[in-house]
Amino acid sequence: MLFGNLFFALLQVVGFLVVARALASFFVSDWSGGPQRVLFDLTEPMLRPIRRVLPPMGGLDLSPMALIFGIYILTQLLAGALHY
Repeated sequence: MLFGNLFFALLQVVGFLVVARALASFFVSDWSGGPQRVLFDLTEPMLRPIRRVLPPMGGLDLSPMALIFGIYILTQLLAGALHY
């Protein structure tokens, strides 16, 4: 039960970081330093494999949306498993 709660919390943190990265991409053009670099380094290893399967279409990168959807599915499955 404790492991499930910790995993659930980790998924929420990762989801927050991905949303922050997606929002920051509208405002940040240089990801080479500062807090934006930390955000990039934390999220890029999760987004890169998705980009290989789902490349940007028309200049729009859908990998953050796909990752957030995957995190949502995992949290719903985990929430269901924790209640039984």
